[in-house]
Amino acid sequence: YPITQTTNNFNLIGNPFTSYINLSTFLTNNSTALSEQTIWVWNQATNDYELKIGGIDGNFQISPTQGFFVSANSNTNITFSKANQSHQADTFQRNTKTEINLMVTDNKNTKSTKLFYLNKATTGFDNGYDSSIFSGVANSFEIYTKTVGNNDDRNLGIQSLPNENLDNMVIPIGINAMDGSDLEFTAIGKNLPKGIFIYLEDKVAN
Repeated sequence: YPITQTTNNFNLIGNPFTSYINLSTFLTNNSTALSEQTIWVWNQATNDYELKIGGIDGNFQISPTQGFFVSANSNTNITFSKANQSHQADTFQRNTKTEINLMVTDNKNTKSTKLFYLNKATTGFDNGYDSSIFSGVANSFEIYTKTVGNNDDRNLGIQSLPNENLDNMVIPIGINAMDGSDLEFTAIGKNLPKGIFIYLEDKVAN
């Protein structure tokens, strides 16, 4: 199936089978065609695009006929392997990853950005472990992070970082919001090492 960089690299495609396909296999099969090892799937429950990336969500099963966005690396083709078909649905996986989910609400909508701490991650952009927010459409309300290494301009919806030296790591946070709006932040940490706490620092007002 053809994809193009004509507009903003984002292309809406979908699982052509009446069976599930594995995300990791799909991304591996199309690694040279995609600028990021990510798919963006619409979540009706949250009214937002949900990021699924190979390094974190490799076991994720794309539902039959499910539509999703990919980001093109060139004007090329996407392939769906018949060998990647599966007739088993998503299975529950116990979550043992160290992660932080940072959420912001403006009393109407809630947005979130996630941080994962993995042995194989770096402070730069790790394709398949980091992912940009969906920018296929303009969004006046969004939260994202920048790479800790400050070597990439992408606004990240998911950032994976080294699982060490957590207490000295400062993650830049960015927000798009209406001027003068009241914002409420919530941070949820999972499987953090003992003695590690999360702080949100206002670098402007200290």
